[in-house]
Amino acid sequence: MGLSTGNHTSKTYLQIVAGRVAQKSAEGVHGAVSRENKKKEIVWELHHDSISGKIKEMNIEAKTFASGKTKQLEIVIQDADESFILTLPVESKYFDHFCSKIGSANLNKEIIVKPYSFVPKDKPNKISGLNLYQKEKETDSEPKKLGYYFSPENPEGKPFPPEERMDEDEYKMFKIKERKFYCEYILGMTKLKPAAADVKSTLEPAPDDDLPF
Repeated sequence: MGLSTGNHTSKTYLQIVAGRVAQKSAEGVHGAVSRENKKKEIVWELHHDSISGKIKEMNIEAKTFASGKTKQLEIVIQDADESFILTLPVESKYFDHFCSKIGSANLNKEIIVKPYSFVPKDKPNKISGLNLYQKEKETDSEPKKLGYYFSPENPEGKPFPPEERMDEDEYKMFKIKERKFYCEYILGMTKLKPAAADVKSTLEPAPDDDLPF
């Protein structure tokens, strides 16, 4: 279990970069790839298809980086004796997708978090997000993809966009309201204790991959 792409597992902070689960690495490590971060520095990472395990904690943390202050969702995932902390910037499609689907999961069971990012053949813009998978029964041969928890028919307080098309300012205002709701929902649904004091993020938040329009 744990991380999947080949056979590499580790206790570390993780983030999502270009639709992959990214783990900080060093130059020369087998499988490590490079990218330029917001500070114009070259960083090296190991990229994985997914992360799996039981969600033990979820916390919304305000972090200050060289690029400014940002809110992040920190998800502590336990797999056997390994702990992984997956960070999702609140202002990202990955955060939106996770929050919209996690209500459909059983937090007492193992869950698979699998991000994606691609450009469709018939569209110019990149599509990014993530899917959650979980077995309904231990005897199931394969985990099933979880659906959206909220709907216009059963919003449970979540704001939904109007039927008419929004302009850019209206879209930004809607996303602020939606993400504020998600932050409150995540903290309210778990009631889990704060992360351990020795678990602090040093990762710059990865940029969201796609534009809202």
